[in-house]
Amino acid sequence: MFRSLSIAATLALIFTACDGPSSLTILEGNTMGTTFQINYVSTDGLAATTVLKVGVDSVLSEVNRQMSTYIPDSEISWFNRSESTEPISVSKEFYYVVNRALYWSRKSDGAFDITVFPLLYLWGFGPGETGIPDQFPDSSSIHRRLSHVGYEKIRTEESSIVKLDPYISIDLNAIAKGFGVDAVFDYLKSQNISDMMV
Repeated sequence: MFRSLSIAATLALIFTACDGPSSLTILEGNTMGTTFQINYVSTDGLAATTVLKVGVDSVLSEVNRQMSTYIPDSEISWFNRSESTEPISVSKEFYYVVNRALYWSRKSDGAFDITVFPLLYLWGFGPGETGIPDQFPDSSSIHRRLSHVGYEKIRTEESSIVKLDPYISIDLNAIAKGFGVDAVFDYLKSQNISDMMV
């Protein structure tokens, strides 16, 4: 079972005593449009570190494949293109993150809302955009997009997600990084790494 996502996308554990000689090992890389660093206590050598780096990269690549709007054939891109109002079967990871996002949307009374994706393009953000709009959107353009925004227009059902508005699209960037941290943590724990900071 996944732990609660960290919205800040950071997770820190206090280093504890280890048996035998150990050293602090650092893994670094790029993912999700940003960088990451993992510090952990290891009693193994370079070969084990290389294997762990491959494993971490694989975990993060899978999160990207599921939740990156910048990958045309990702799970979220496929979900956003669908105009079905029938239950859409999704992976357990995608379901989990959307379900947690909806939880925080309810807790924040909509201040956190993953359905704002249509609005991002108006301000020059999103796949293929530069972050600088050609022109500032007028109120009518904003209102048109807002008609397809609102976390209450999607719901989760068992292992499926239902769009109550066929034109709803979502952006998980604000929460997927935290999920990625948790996924890396789980992977490292499975490799008997217990003293770490991701």
